[in-house]
Amino acid sequence: MIIHFIAAFSLLSHVVSPVKHSLKLIFIESSGVQDFVGVLWADETELVHCNTNLNKAEPKPNWLKEFMKSNQEHNDLYTQECLHSQHFFKDTLNVLRRSCSQTEGVHTLQRMYGCEWDNETEEVKGFDRYGYDGEDLMEFNQETQTWLISTPCASIVKHKLDNQQIRIADINHYLTNVCSKWLKKYLDYGKYFLQRTDWPSVSLLQKTPSSPVSCHATGFYPDRAVMFWRKDGKKLYQLTDREQIYPNQDRTFQINVVLKLSSV
Repeated sequence: MIIHFIAAFSLLSHVVSPVKHSLKLIFIESSGVQDFVGVLWADETELVHCNTNLNKAEPKPNWLKEFMKSNQEHNDLYTQECLHSQHFFKDTLNVLRRSCSQTEGVHTLQRMYGCEWDNETEEVKGFDRYGYDGEDLMEFNQETQTWLISTPCASIVKHKLDNQQIRIADINHYLTNVCSKWLKKYLDYGKYFLQRTDWPSVSLLQKTPSSPVSCHATGFYPDRAVMFWRKDGKKLYQLTDREQIYPNQDRTFQINVVLKLSSV
């Protein structure tokens, strides 16, 4: 028996439940496989997306689009980072391949930076890490304001980045002052938006046995799979495969799936 139902999934589970929250900006490019991709995540919710074909960063959930109408500096920063990173990643990937004596095959460069905020202790930890071919490459040390490398292949890239003092100051300012402040704004605004009482009510409905299942979800989920690198045998981050989710007019998202249940 196939059951048709409509259900609501709230971003509030990501907003109010965990003690620790995170804001992560992830960039990835692979030689000869896929174009450059950038994704901003707050906890487990995708907020902003950019890729080679876009000239700007695009907010995904409708509540963030509303937020950025009066906070344009947020979208401007992500757009600037995406455009800068596209050129930097392409050049750096070529440098790493030569430095590591890898003239053939597919190679992947990744970056993950942002912050974690503990809403009980108010502790904030910033991070900025690069990965190459699934392994640690280098990490920014906020105390020394330098890059620490995990492999000799990264020496050339480290030397280049250590000499970019303006860029280092920008990174440190974002990790120290901007990231956690913006994360708190997203959590507060997203919670307010999703708690509004003027939305249409959503209920559980059962229709004909031949109907497919449709889920209307508030929030946005990734539409592609990207594996981030490992550290000490553990995955640092992973984007999982999901079905395509389509925005509706009522500020929800729709995903079509089919559940087959055995008859009693």
